[in-house]
Amino acid sequence: MNRKHILSVMETDAETSLKALHAAVADVVNASYIIVTGKVSKLLQIIAGSRPLYEYLSEQTRGYNFVEEFRSRQFRDEYGRPYIDVPQEPQEQMRFAFCLLFAVDTNKLNLENLLHTFYNDSDPNTELRNFCAEIVQPFADNLTAAFCAEDAQVEQESEPYAADAAAATEFGDAFSAQTYAPVTDAPVAPSEGAEMLSADDSLLASLRDVVSEMIGVIAKDDELSLLRREELLLVCDAFSTAIGVKETRAVRVMFIALKNTLLVDGMSDALEEKYNDLTYLLAGLGIQTEE
Repeated sequence: MNRKHILSVMETDAETSLKALHAAVADVVNASYIIVTGKVSKLLQIIAGSRPLYEYLSEQTRGYNFVEEFRSRQFRDEYGRPYIDVPQEPQEQMRFAFCLLFAVDTNKLNLENLLHTFYNDSDPNTELRNFCAEIVQPFADNLTAAFCAEDAQVEQESEPYAADAAAATEFGDAFSAQTYAPVTDAPVAPSEGAEMLSADDSLLASLRDVVSEMIGVIAKDDELSLLRREELLLVCDAFSTAIGVKETRAVRVMFIALKNTLLVDGMSDALEEKYNDLTYLLAGLGIQTEE
């Protein structure tokens, strides 16, 4: 199972994705101060569930140092009030705004402190409205404009998602130089002398089918943050690769990694169902699933 397979469960139509994006943006803009963080998470989940939006923003933010950019754009006006000099150029605004929203969603920036510091008003909801007018709505408008401008180019591409086998870059790249290792179709050989799984191909196929179903659940789970979704997809991919190698120890180790990742923030009922299916099938292979 490669990167293309993971992304196959995601929305592929740009127009549908943009409509969902603007609906989510409207929810943020119209939200009250006390519930807006959940709406921001939903907005980013729309992006995470869309192949066109996810890939485009991943490419646009690759190598972008948001921390430095954010620091360099903090100023005070003539009355000593702090403000953010948000980029006016559409593409720069889009990158800056997306990374800022991602920072909020992953708790790298506290939204309450951000609003009180740079959009200060006696009414928190007014702070939020000003933030949305400067960051959120222009981000959606600029992203839509970028896709409209690229429509002709996209239609000419024979493989719109040919970059799927390239390095899977976490949006956290905006905060560090960390990237994930490439996910490719290259076969992985078992270790010399390794204990191999003694099972027919149908049982192994069933195991990989359940992993595929789990990936589908993860990709469509509205409660998962962008970062959490990416972590789960990558560890599912690694587990599926281990199954393909058919090395007993590798399968067990990667299942434990998957289990521990799932247990960090708990599982939805749908995820738990797939997890239980995996443990049942692994037991049939004689693989211990407890550490």
